[in-house]
Amino acid sequence: MEEYTSAFIKVPIKKVSVDVYEVEAMSILSTSTIQSSSSEMSKLPQNTRRTKPEELCLAKRASTDRDSAQQGFLLGILMCYDFTIKIRRLYKKGHKTHQLFVIESISKNGTVYFKAPTTDNKSGDKKLMRRNLDAMTNNSLLNIVQYECATKLDLKRGKRSNLCTEMKRIQAIQFHNDLFKAQDILRHGLFINESILNKMTPEGCELTSNDKPYLTSCLY
Repeated sequence: MEEYTSAFIKVPIKKVSVDVYEVEAMSILSTSTIQSSSSEMSKLPQNTRRTKPEELCLAKRASTDRDSAQQGFLLGILMCYDFTIKIRRLYKKGHKTHQLFVIESISKNGTVYFKAPTTDNKSGDKKLMRRNLDAMTNNSLLNIVQYECATKLDLKRGKRSNLCTEMKRIQAIQFHNDLFKAQDILRHGLFINESILNKMTPEGCELTSNDKPYLTSCLY
Protein backbone atom coordinates (compact mmCIF):
# COMPACT_ATOMS: atom_id res chain seq x y z
CA MET A 1 0.00 0.00 0.00
CA GLU A 2 1.23 3.52 -0.85
CA GLU A 3 1.58 6.14 1.93
CA TYR A 4 0.53 9.82 1.63
CA THR A 5 0.66 12.78 4.03
CA SER A 6 -2.37 14.87 4.95
CA ALA A 7 -2.21 18.55 3.92
CA PHE A 8 -3.88 19.61 7.16
CA ILE A 9 -2.42 17.47 9.95
CA LYS A 10 0.76 15.48 9.70
CA VAL A 11 -0.92 12.05 9.98
CA PRO A 12 -0.05 9.06 7.80
CA ILE A 13 -2.69 8.16 5.17
CA LYS A 14 -2.75 4.73 3.58
CA LYS A 15 -4.25 3.89 0.21
CA VAL A 16 -6.41 0.79 0.63
CA SER A 17 -7.72 0.51 -2.92
CA VAL A 18 -8.59 2.74 -5.88
CA ASP A 19 -9.84 6.09 -4.53
CA VAL A 20 -10.12 4.60 -1.03
CA TYR A 21 -7.81 5.89 1.76
CA GLU A 22 -7.47 5.13 5.43
CA VAL A 23 -6.36 7.60 8.14
CA GLU A 24 -4.71 6.34 11.30
CA ALA A 25 -6.65 7.00 14.48
CA MET A 26 -5.68 10.04 16.58
CA SER A 27 -4.99 7.74 19.49
CA ILE A 28 -1.81 6.52 17.85
CA LEU A 29 -0.47 9.97 16.99
CA SER A 30 2.98 10.55 18.36
CA THR A 31 3.42 12.90 21.32
CA SER A 32 5.62 15.16 19.20
CA THR A 33 2.82 15.61 16.65
CA ILE A 34 0.35 16.64 19.35
CA GLN A 35 2.84 19.04 20.92
CA SER A 36 3.57 20.54 17.50
CA SER A 37 -0.13 21.18 16.92
CA SER A 38 -0.46 22.76 20.36
CA SER A 39 2.54 24.97 19.64
CA GLU A 40 0.97 26.19 16.41
CA MET A 41 -2.28 26.95 18.24
CA SER A 42 -0.42 29.00 20.83
CA LYS A 43 0.86 31.24 18.04
CA LEU A 44 -2.66 32.29 17.08
CA PRO A 45 -3.80 35.78 18.20
CA GLN A 46 -5.06 35.72 21.77
CA ASN A 47 -7.77 37.86 23.34
CA THR A 48 -5.98 41.01 24.55
CA ARG A 49 -9.04 42.78 25.92
CA ARG A 50 -8.26 44.27 29.33
CA THR A 51 -10.41 43.73 32.38
CA LYS A 52 -12.07 46.65 34.16
CA PRO A 53 -9.59 46.56 37.09
CA GLU A 54 -6.70 46.72 34.60
CA GLU A 55 -8.28 49.63 32.74
CA LEU A 56 -8.89 51.44 36.03
CA CYS A 57 -5.27 50.92 37.08
CA LEU A 58 -3.97 52.28 33.75
CA ALA A 59 -6.31 55.27 33.98
CA LYS A 60 -5.01 56.10 37.47
CA ARG A 61 -1.41 55.92 36.27
CA ALA A 62 -2.18 58.19 33.32
CA SER A 63 -3.88 60.66 35.69
CA THR A 64 -0.83 60.70 37.99
CA ASP A 65 1.45 61.33 35.00
CA ARG A 66 -0.72 64.27 33.91
CA ASP A 67 -0.62 65.75 37.41
CA SER A 68 3.17 65.31 37.57
CA ALA A 69 3.56 66.94 34.15
CA GLN A 70 1.36 69.87 35.15
CA GLN A 71 3.35 70.37 38.35
CA GLY A 72 6.63 70.24 36.40
CA PHE A 73 5.36 72.76 33.86
CA LEU A 74 4.24 75.20 36.58
CA LEU A 75 7.55 74.87 38.43
CA GLY A 76 9.32 75.60 35.15
CA ILE A 77 7.37 78.85 34.75
CA LEU A 78 8.21 79.87 38.32
CA MET A 79 11.90 79.29 37.68
CA CYS A 80 11.67 81.47 34.57
CA TYR A 81 10.58 84.26 36.95
CA ASP A 82 13.45 83.60 39.39
CA PHE A 83 11.44 81.99 42.17
CA THR A 84 13.23 79.72 44.64
CA ILE A 85 11.52 76.39 45.19
CA LYS A 86 12.30 73.93 47.97
CA ILE A 87 11.22 70.34 47.41
CA ARG A 88 10.99 67.74 50.15
CA ARG A 89 13.07 64.59 49.92
CA LEU A 90 11.46 61.51 48.43
CA TYR A 91 10.17 58.91 50.86
CA LYS A 92 9.16 56.55 48.08
CA LYS A 93 10.24 56.77 44.45
CA GLY A 94 7.64 55.95 41.83
CA HIS A 95 8.54 53.28 39.28
CA LYS A 96 5.37 52.96 37.20
CA THR A 97 4.41 56.64 37.15
CA HIS A 98 6.22 59.98 37.21
CA GLN A 99 6.94 61.55 40.57
CA LEU A 100 4.56 64.09 42.10
CA PHE A 101 6.79 66.16 44.39
CA VAL A 102 5.97 67.55 47.82
CA ILE A 103 6.86 71.25 47.74
CA GLU A 104 7.93 72.81 51.02
CA SER A 105 8.07 76.47 50.01
CA ILE A 106 8.17 78.96 47.14
CA SER A 107 9.81 82.34 47.66
CA LYS A 108 11.29 85.30 45.79
CA ASN A 109 13.38 88.22 47.05
CA GLY A 110 12.67 87.34 50.68
CA THR A 111 8.90 87.03 50.20
CA VAL A 112 7.32 83.63 50.83
CA TYR A 113 4.52 82.93 48.37
CA PHE A 114 3.80 79.39 49.44
CA LYS A 115 4.45 77.14 52.40
CA ALA A 116 3.39 73.50 52.62
CA PRO A 117 -0.09 73.39 54.18
CA THR A 118 -1.27 71.11 56.94
CA THR A 119 -4.28 68.95 56.26
CA ASP A 120 -7.21 68.23 58.55
CA ASN A 121 -7.78 64.51 58.34
CA LYS A 122 -9.38 63.07 61.44
CA SER A 123 -9.87 59.67 59.82
CA GLY A 124 -6.13 59.11 59.59
CA ASP A 125 -6.34 58.07 55.92
CA LYS A 126 -2.82 58.76 54.64
CA LYS A 127 -3.79 58.47 50.97
CA LEU A 128 -6.58 61.00 51.42
CA MET A 129 -4.22 63.29 53.32
CA ARG A 130 -1.67 63.12 50.49
CA ARG A 131 -4.33 63.79 47.84
CA ASN A 132 -5.50 66.86 49.73
CA LEU A 133 -1.93 68.09 50.13
CA ASP A 134 -1.21 67.59 46.43
CA ALA A 135 -4.42 69.37 45.42
CA MET A 136 -3.83 72.36 47.72
CA THR A 137 -0.24 72.66 46.51
CA ASN A 138 -1.33 72.45 42.88
CA ASN A 139 -4.00 75.11 43.33
CA SER A 140 -1.50 77.43 45.05
CA LEU A 141 0.92 76.96 42.13
CA LEU A 142 -1.84 77.94 39.72
CA ASN A 143 -2.56 81.12 41.68
CA ILE A 144 1.10 82.18 41.85
CA VAL A 145 1.66 81.49 38.15
CA GLN A 146 -1.51 83.31 37.17
CA TYR A 147 -1.03 86.45 39.26
CA GLU A 148 2.78 86.73 39.54
CA CYS A 149 3.98 85.43 36.17
CA ALA A 150 1.68 87.12 33.66
CA THR A 151 0.11 83.96 32.31
CA LYS A 152 -3.41 83.15 31.20
CA LEU A 153 -4.91 79.82 32.22
CA ASP A 154 -7.74 77.84 30.71
CA LEU A 155 -8.83 75.34 33.36
CA LYS A 156 -10.86 72.19 32.90
CA ARG A 157 -14.09 71.74 34.74
CA GLY A 158 -13.58 68.80 37.08
CA LYS A 159 -15.87 66.90 39.39
CA ARG A 160 -16.03 68.19 42.93
CA SER A 161 -15.90 65.93 45.94
CA ASN A 162 -16.95 66.43 49.54
CA LEU A 163 -14.17 64.11 50.69
CA CYS A 164 -11.11 65.79 49.20
CA THR A 165 -9.90 69.06 47.69
CA GLU A 166 -10.42 69.41 43.95
CA MET A 167 -7.28 69.04 41.82
CA LYS A 168 -7.59 71.78 39.21
CA ARG A 169 -6.21 70.84 35.80
CA ILE A 170 -5.02 73.05 32.96
CA GLN A 171 -6.52 72.71 29.51
CA ALA A 172 -4.27 75.40 27.98
CA ILE A 173 -1.90 78.10 29.18
CA GLN A 174 -0.56 81.22 27.47
CA PHE A 175 3.02 82.01 28.45
CA HIS A 176 5.58 84.27 26.72
CA ASN A 177 3.02 84.88 23.96
CA ASP A 178 2.97 81.15 23.25
CA LEU A 179 -0.05 78.92 23.71
CA PHE A 180 0.65 75.55 25.33
CA LYS A 181 -2.10 72.97 25.05
CA ALA A 182 -2.60 69.77 27.04
CA GLN A 183 -0.17 67.68 24.96
CA ASP A 184 2.47 70.42 25.15
CA ILE A 185 2.10 70.62 28.92
CA LEU A 186 2.40 66.83 29.17
CA ARG A 187 5.54 66.67 27.04
CA HIS A 188 7.41 69.67 28.48
CA GLY A 189 6.17 69.05 32.01
CA LEU A 190 7.46 65.48 32.10
CA PHE A 191 10.85 66.67 30.83
CA ILE A 192 11.08 69.17 33.71
CA ASN A 193 9.78 66.54 36.15
CA GLU A 194 12.51 64.07 35.16
CA SER A 195 15.16 66.81 35.26
CA ILE A 196 14.16 67.70 38.82
CA LEU A 197 14.24 64.02 39.78
CA ASN A 198 17.81 63.78 38.47
CA LYS A 199 18.76 66.73 40.67
CA MET A 200 17.15 65.22 43.78
CA THR A 201 19.35 64.32 46.76
CA PRO A 202 18.53 62.28 49.90
CA GLU A 203 17.83 65.63 51.62
CA GLY A 204 15.57 66.96 48.86
CA CYS A 205 16.50 69.77 46.49
CA GLU A 206 16.27 73.52 45.98
CA LEU A 207 15.56 75.03 42.57
CA THR A 208 16.93 78.51 41.89
CA SER A 209 17.53 80.81 38.94
CA ASN A 210 20.82 78.95 38.37
CA ASP A 211 18.81 75.90 37.29
CA LYS A 212 16.76 77.88 34.79
CA PRO A 213 18.90 77.30 31.66
CA TYR A 214 18.86 73.53 32.13
CA LEU A 215 15.37 72.89 33.50
CA THR A 216 13.33 75.40 31.51
CA SER A 217 15.00 75.31 28.09
CA CYS A 218 11.94 73.52 26.69
CA LEU A 219 9.71 76.53 27.46
CA TYR A 220 11.53 78.93 25.15
